[in-house]
Amino acid sequence: PVWVAFGDIHDDLSRMEDIPELAEAAGVIVTGDITFAGGIKEAEKILGGIVEKNPLLLAQIGNMDKAEITGWLEQKGWNLHRRAKAIHPGVTVFGVGCSPFTPFRTPSEHPEEILLEWMKEAREEALALHRDTGSHSGSDARSSCLVLVSHSPPFASNCDRLADGTPVGSTADREFIAE
Repeated sequence: PVWVAFGDIHDDLSRMEDIPELAEAAGVIVTGDITFAGGIKEAEKILGGIVEKNPLLLAQIGNMDKAEITGWLEQKGWNLHRRAKAIHPGVTVFGVGCSPFTPFRTPSEHPEEILLEWMKEAREEALALHRDTGSHSGSDARSSCLVLVSHSPPFASNCDRLADGTPVGSTADREFIAE
């Protein structure tokens, strides 16, 4: 089964029509920046539009979203920020939303050390989920497919450049992936 993942919606669902596979996908993962500095009301409108196309949703906040959205996502059963979810036998996703500090002073920015700690905690939850559900192959849960869903790209990865070339990604992401 194919999952569709995207982010940086920023209150605009117009590009959703560019994803014809959305309705048939096994589910949808929203990697963050659901809104443009919005809260629950704005997130509800945007994610409601996605759920109309595909009811199986996992989402997390990005740096542009207010922190209150996380609790609302948790209540809906959609939250991926600092959580792990099995999406297929042997495949677990775990998420870290938000971002490190940026030049833009957005609502959900945190120190790199915190982001790294959250990634490690979410990975441990993913490994425990595999052990508890028996969804891993063999006797080592690490042989299963664990997928990090991070809102921030790794620092200096060519995916994190501003228009002027300045890298703004996460050193925590880079360190976690390298580890």
